[in-house]
Amino acid sequence: MKFFYQFLIVLGLVSAATVAAAQTRNVPIKGFEADSIECANIGNKKFHSAMRSYASNTDVNRKFALESVSGKNRWTLEPLVEIGVGTQSEYYSNYYSAIGGASGTYSFGKKLTVNISAYGGYLSPLGTMAGLADSLGRFPQLDKYRKKGDGKYAVGGVEFYASYRPAEFLRLTAGKGKKFVGDGYRSVILSASNSGMYYFDTEVEVGNFKYLFSINGGRNFDNGVTATDATTKKVEPTTTDGWTMRTVYMINHVFSYNPAKWLNIGGFETVMMIRRDSTGRTRMPDLHYMNPMLFFRPLEFSLGSPDNALMGVFGKITINKYLVGYAQFMLDDFNFKEIKEHNDTWNNKYAIQIGAKGYVGKFSYLLEYNYIRPYIYSHDRPINSYTMFGQPLANPYGANMKEAIVNIKYYAERFDFDLLVDCVKRGMDFDIYSYGNNVLRPYTSRHHDRGNVVGQGVGLKIYNVSLDARWKPVALRNFCVFARLGVQHSNDFNNTFAMIGIKTSKLFFDRSI
Repeated sequence: MKFFYQFLIVLGLVSAATVAAAQTRNVPIKGFEADSIECANIGNKKFHSAMRSYASNTDVNRKFALESVSGKNRWTLEPLVEIGVGTQSEYYSNYYSAIGGASGTYSFGKKLTVNISAYGGYLSPLGTMAGLADSLGRFPQLDKYRKKGDGKYAVGGVEFYASYRPAEFLRLTAGKGKKFVGDGYRSVILSASNSGMYYFDTEVEVGNFKYLFSINGGRNFDNGVTATDATTKKVEPTTTDGWTMRTVYMINHVFSYNPAKWLNIGGFETVMMIRRDSTGRTRMPDLHYMNPMLFFRPLEFSLGSPDNALMGVFGKITINKYLVGYAQFMLDDFNFKEIKEHNDTWNNKYAIQIGAKGYVGKFSYLLEYNYIRPYIYSHDRPINSYTMFGQPLANPYGANMKEAIVNIKYYAERFDFDLLVDCVKRGMDFDIYSYGNNVLRPYTSRHHDRGNVVGQGVGLKIYNVSLDARWKPVALRNFCVFARLGVQHSNDFNNTFAMIGIKTSKLFFDRSI
């Protein structure tokens, strides 16, 4: 409850000092609905495809729902379901999902909308996902996690928001959920590969310009406080191995500008912070960062560099609906002299994404490449790393990696097909040293200062190929019967899998991991 009260105080301070706006909420980050919305808005200078929100009720046309309209007010109640059975050749042969829930939305005219979505159930996921959950102590992208046996988990989650629009150009939103910045399948800036966070967004949209000031909060691992300290100083409860989960804050600035119908440019900056009083308890974030017009990097430096500040840029060039090029660049630290001398120093920490996508008839395609240097997103303590609830806020594979993605989709009236090919080369950490892959490990445990290259450490190559087919009954627009086939291959295993089932449009986790 302490964190909740702190968050309310922050919301009050910022709502009194800032303004902002937003595009339509509930636009899905990935999937057929997202593609159709983006394709329909090609050439629209007021549409900002790189600034996307993530919520459970993502369907554009809800026909599998209860709905009532009374004057200007409207409420909707829809199910969230994913039930599937299958098999996999490696790890544990079980491969199933049995998740259910509901999403309710109430709109008070055009100014105020309230939504809450809750779901829970059981999973026996792909072995790679199970291994990641065991290593994190938390199931990726879901709130609740409890291991029920080898490869079996009880999971659940809650997402909610209240969005108020006092003026046409202004929107204020508070809630808990996921966010995404970028036009690609992945993002090196901010992605939805985590379980979400509490947030308060102030957004403004004027003409072709959109700006977001966002305060986010949650909890993160910290190995700087022992179990004994946690007891004597009454800080947040400990987890296993002497680690603690402590309150952490993230503040973002994001802007997007469309100077022409074919061009989008944008910028991003963020700071991760934790503040403690003399007893070791977490207190509210530094008020210096509450000014939405200040740049975080020089401010953080003037405060003695106690926090983790990162900056990024993104953009998109639209040739026509058949070809769209996009790119991102994320910067953590940079030493120009070392770059010039080709020393590959550890503190040249950056990430690059380039990609292309388009829409040809009933097909859409995406080609993407991600290059992420070692040690980016990490800090001197895990609590200040670019993570939330112990999960990366950018690429789910962490850092020190290269990734190539091909995603091809086919749309029909009642059938959809989705082919995903994901190839990853990672350099894994080992022994007591960090080689830059695990963003929760402090960069102070690095193996060497110079000669750091992507892929260093224990090399691991991963290939994921999956094909999803969906059949949609005419009367149930956001409900489908699906079938999934795929293979996962890496150095030490070759896993084939298959599943059939039923689900609504909500995907509970990223199937490509």
